[in-house]
Amino acid sequence: MSSAELTRTVETLFSPGDVVELRTFKDGATFSGYFDDHAELVKAAAKHDERGHDVYITLNKLPEQIASRRYNRIERMKGRDASTSDKDVERRTHLFIDNDCKRVSGISSTDEEKEKARRQAREIRDYLGEQGWPDPIVGDSGNGHHLLYPIDLPADQAGLELVAGVLEALDFKFSDDSVEVDTTTKNAARITKFYGTVAKKGDDLPRRPHRPSKLLEIPDKPATVNREQLAKVAAMKPEEPRKFHVYSGGNGRQPFDLVDWIGRYDVPVKREGPWKNGGWRYILQECPWNGHADSAAYIVQQPTGEIGAGCHHNSCKGYKWQDLRTHYEPDAYDRNDGNGSTSTNPTNPANSTNPTNSANPTNRTQPMTAGELMGLTFEPTRWVVPDVLPEGLSLLVGKPKKGKSWMALGLCEAVAAGGVAFGTRRVEQGDTLYLALEDSYKRLQKRLKKVLGSAPAPERMHLHTEWPRLDEGGAELLDEWLTEHPEARLVVIDTLAKIRQPARGANVYAEDYAALEKLLPLAAKHGVAIVVVHHLRKMAASDPMDEISSSTGLTAGVDGFLILRRTPGSKGPTLYVDGRDIEEPTEYALHWNHNTATWTIEGDAEEVRLSKERADILLTLNRSPSPLTPKEVSDMMPGAKYNNVKYLMWAMLGDGQLVKDDRGRYSPANPTNPPHPTNSTNSTNPASERVAAVSGLVDAPAPPNPTFPDTYAENGDTVSGVSGVSGDGAHPLHTPDEESW
Repeated sequence: MSSAELTRTVETLFSPGDVVELRTFKDGATFSGYFDDHAELVKAAAKHDERGHDVYITLNKLPEQIASRRYNRIERMKGRDASTSDKDVERRTHLFIDNDCKRVSGISSTDEEKEKARRQAREIRDYLGEQGWPDPIVGDSGNGHHLLYPIDLPADQAGLELVAGVLEALDFKFSDDSVEVDTTTKNAARITKFYGTVAKKGDDLPRRPHRPSKLLEIPDKPATVNREQLAKVAAMKPEEPRKFHVYSGGNGRQPFDLVDWIGRYDVPVKREGPWKNGGWRYILQECPWNGHADSAAYIVQQPTGEIGAGCHHNSCKGYKWQDLRTHYEPDAYDRNDGNGSTSTNPTNPANSTNPTNSANPTNRTQPMTAGELMGLTFEPTRWVVPDVLPEGLSLLVGKPKKGKSWMALGLCEAVAAGGVAFGTRRVEQGDTLYLALEDSYKRLQKRLKKVLGSAPAPERMHLHTEWPRLDEGGAELLDEWLTEHPEARLVVIDTLAKIRQPARGANVYAEDYAALEKLLPLAAKHGVAIVVVHHLRKMAASDPMDEISSSTGLTAGVDGFLILRRTPGSKGPTLYVDGRDIEEPTEYALHWNHNTATWTIEGDAEEVRLSKERADILLTLNRSPSPLTPKEVSDMMPGAKYNNVKYLMWAMLGDGQLVKDDRGRYSPANPTNPPHPTNSTNSTNPASERVAAVSGLVDAPAPPNPTFPDTYAENGDTVSGVSGVSGDGAHPLHTPDEESW
């Protein structure tokens, strides 16, 4: 026990003169006292800690008059003696998030159990930081970890419901079978470990020892979490499952077994556990619709059998259990199995390979009323690459020799293998057809070897170097191929000039519109993505569509666009994505990997551009012969703000990019000591702004230029990683302990 640590706890959590209840426990007896003299509070706590008591304090604002119960003294409670109740609290000043491992009550945690609680607390802190929350006070309880966020709420029913909602949302999102977020800390009169005292649950054993509690991190300028931020997180609780009937068996129908279904379709579950009163919840590794990998996607089942599913991101709003089921089991509702729905058209199911099926109302040519239209059920849009490439006809455009063909080849390989496209997007496996009409098989083999590395060539990837023009039987031949390969997902035609009818010079718009007219119905008929490679014109334009080399007739005749380009101010090439099934146009930052000849999406282009701040900090530290403080680093970076630099360096410390000495000075975790820091074109300079330079993990110099012709040669200054970039309002942290939690 340390009186200094106790004093620091009081100074951190309370203002001078605040009334605090001290409550201790030993051998079944409870002791309580109220203190506005914080020096006396520390003395009393230290005394009881030394006598073997478990020592706790209240967190929230208490009225001054409550101190009259036992004024600046502590004594054993008896009879009608009162301790603090929820109705005694004036205001809520702290949100208390208790991360504790699941174990038998009344015993201390093992080191392994405590480490799991630490990891969960860090994950929650990082997640809430992404939601715009300020940094919390971090406490080590001795057996787990606490996060304390300053708040300002009335101690009423509305405040209780809001805090309870936040805790329930975090519990749902992060708890598992080992560690949980304690939702009982929602009450206003909650007490917490008095940091600086020893946690003494059970016997003091080598495997389950008694440990001191302490504060691990204290923000220099604590900021309050506002009501809107609290409400946003509270709203992430899952919706109640829709009340459709789930059959328990009988009448020839089998009960729906969710556990069996998850296993049968390899649904990637990250964690699972109890939910509410007898229900069960599954947190998914990745959102099936848009690829979100931050524990946002879920499945829940109530004790009565109702199933719900969804994802907390706005881009996934509206997706339900039926959407998730059809993602993994596309024909789930084409039959009446009594488990959630019946066929969308039980008398005549939609025939995707027969668009002339006149009995199917979705294919009839006669007009229909708005009521008839709204009564139809359509299959959800299928994504070949989540958020990037839906089914339909799309253009992939870029300047010559800038990597379009490598991108097309990589997409076909990833889908045929059922792997990952763009380094971040897991894709559904299916047959692919790559019409490499400007290449030879010799060149294709060389490129494919580069892309595959040691992986086997996917049997479901088909390649042709010759194909008739669309007006000379090419469209009919493609229709035949797609019919013979009903599980096809992607067709790439490289390039447009090789399959379109030669221009006659009559009406440019009409000719451009007609160039791909035969491909649109084929994409819709077979439910595939058809990607046609084309070129950008030389002149840049504010609207990416205006950069495509054609009249507007060509862009009007397709469903979507993927535009590979370099924009002013970007750190490298970007991929602009837009189309009829894209809710919002998005521009992604790309990185070209010379070794694997693959493109990787690094995130939103603007966010990646901002991550240059990390590279600047590493470069500054690598140039310095000795470690530097954040103030020294900010002084050496023109235009940099000290608070931003200080916060970002702390974040880089936590990410393992920097190390800190006992004098608070920082240096790179993997120093490079660049011999020519100002020569960005020197291939022996590992501090040039490549991906490796940002991560601080440079093992070998990168080649100054790619060894193959069709690449993005200018991509040498791409920066990876978008996290940790602070705004002007960020609050740097003060870490009192040398050992980071």
